Amino acid sequence: ACTLSSTLIGPAQSAPPPPPTGPEMPAARTGLNMKCAKYRDKPDDLKQNQLKTMAQCMAQDCEQSMEEVGCTYVTPGYGGLCYTNPGQNWCSQNPSSSDCVEQTKAQGLWQPVQQLSFTGKYKDDPAKGDTNDGPDFSCTCAYKCSYQKSSNKLRCASGWKLLGAKGSDFEIGTLYKNKPLIIYDDRNKKDSCACICGAGNKWTGK
Repeated sequence: ACTLSSTLIGPAQSAPPPPPTGPEMPAARTGLNMKCAKYRDKPDDLKQNQLKTMAQCMAQDCEQSMEEVGCTYVTPGYGGLCYTNPGQNWCSQNPSSSDCVEQTKAQGLWQPVQQLSFTGKYKDDPAKGDTNDGPDFSCTCAYKCSYQKSSNKLRCASGWKLLGAKGSDFEIGTLYKNKPLIIYDDRNKKDSCACICGAGNKWTGK
C-alpha cells in the first residue's frame, strides 16, 4: 500500500474565448459516452442518481481522454462532455462551430466537470438531487486508478493523479462509511479512471 500523496490538478484559469461561429454539428455526430448520453438526453429520469450518473460519465470521459481518440472537443453545455469519435473528427474539421468547445486542460490533462447545476425535474430541489450543499456539484477523478468500494481502496498505476474539484472525499481520504482511503500500486490500472461527484460532505461514485 502507499499513501495518499498525489497533487490535485485543477483547471487552469483563463479568460473565456470569444464565441465561435460556424456550422451546426449534424445530429449523427453528437454522440457521447453511454452514461454521459443518459445524463444529457434523459434528465427527468435521473432523479436522485444525478451524482452517480455523472460520476460514471466522468469515468468514461476520463478513460476516453487516454485513448487515441482523445477528448479535445466537448459539448458547450452540461459542463463539457466528451464527444465520441465521430464528433471529435467533425470538430477537428469544423473548429469554428459553436458546438465544438475545446476542452480546458490543466498541465495537458483532461478535467472533470465543475460547478454543474442539477438538471431535469430535480434541478430546483437539492434535497431530491442528492446533495446537502446547494444546487451545484463538482467532480473529482482519480486518473489511472480504479476504486474498490467494499474496502475503500484506490488501485493506481504509476503517474496517477487527482483531477478536478478540491475537497472531495478522494482528497480528504475517506469515502465509504468513513473508512480511511487506502492506495495500492497496480500497474494494470494505467487506462482506468475512478470518479466521484458531489459537494461539501456528500460525494457519490459509481
